[in-house]
Amino acid sequence: MSMVPYVLPSRVLHIRGLPADTSETEIVKLAMPFGPIANFVLTKKTGQVRIRVFVCA
Repeated sequence: MSMVPYVLPSRVLHIRGLPADTSETEIVKLAMPFGPIANFVLTKKTGQVRIRVFVCA
């Protein structure tokens, strides 16, 4: 039997319409109310960010 690693539950926030000069610090501040940030991908050209946050049980 193979071992399956435990993965913490998470959710993804998708924010669009961001100004091109949005900083990573501003992204972190936007996501903080939703839980600890796992990672994020910011696409400045399209003004979009996808933020993965851990779900607090």
